[in-house]
Amino acid sequence: MSDELAVRDSMELDWSMAARRAIASKAARDEMISGALVAGLDYGTIPGTNRPTLLKPGAEKVTDALGLWADYTTEQTVERTADDDALYMYRYRCLLRQRGSDAVVAAGIGTCSSLESRYRWRQAERVCPQCGAAAIIRGKQEYGGGWICWQKRDGCGAKYGVDDARIAGQSVERILNPDVHDCQNTVCKMAQKRALVAAVLNLGLSDKFTQDMEDAPLPAQPSTAEAPVQQPPVRQPQERAAEPSESAQTTLEAVEVASGVTHGKPWKRWGLRCADGNTYGTFSETLAETALALVGEAVTVCYEQRGQHLNARSIEPTVPL
Repeated sequence: MSDELAVRDSMELDWSMAARRAIASKAARDEMISGALVAGLDYGTIPGTNRPTLLKPGAEKVTDALGLWADYTTEQTVERTADDDALYMYRYRCLLRQRGSDAVVAAGIGTCSSLESRYRWRQAERVCPQCGAAAIIRGKQEYGGGWICWQKRDGCGAKYGVDDARIAGQSVERILNPDVHDCQNTVCKMAQKRALVAAVLNLGLSDKFTQDMEDAPLPAQPSTAEAPVQQPPVRQPQERAAEPSESAQTTLEAVEVASGVTHGKPWKRWGLRCADGNTYGTFSETLAETALALVGEAVTVCYEQRGQHLNARSIEPTVPL
């Protein structure tokens, strides 16, 4: 009987110590999240989800703080290079190893494929019949309206009537990406990124963060030449010609958010802070969701300048040449 009591006492002691360790570990994780990770840079809150999404900068910060390093191994590779049937797919396993001992602390798997929507499809753009440039935009009404081959987008400056079938008859629906080979490096990097985030979540952070946004396809963005200008909720939408848009290739550093109430109506505006020193604003939750999945990545931002403000109209990953 004494042996049974001894075993029972030992188990109770083990449970008690395990409980104290679990509580201390949770407190340490909470302290790291509140003290070291920055909202919009290391993680982002997506409207409609119950947990923030852990981003690559946050995963790297956690890894470094715990004295770990990422060791990637290839699980599967598909590189089909035929122009009419090109496909790139990569699956990586990320092992988080302790510096000094190389002991494996956690592991995660990440997969990415050029068949995903963000890589498989491109938005078709209207092309100038004279110079062949995809630089057609709607002209301002005060300057005659119609269509313009915009010179700031390497167009020739040609003008066309609003009902000109050569322009109005062109499709602006999404099309299969004709340059899928340019996505190879991006797809490879994204698979490694997803594996890293998965491994960090497996350290015990899955109760605080999710990876759903990393794996979700990006929402389709409207054509930059015809994208509607985002207006604050407090204003009534007004019909007007689309403003010419410009684009910037830069690195997205963080997504910041501000909110308030004007005339009794709530509003929320996101700021896409980039390495070029500019912050591009948007009232679109869809565009903000897209941006949060691209923090730390090279991006192309299409925007419209109105006074002192730069209004983002679309954002997508920049595919290296």
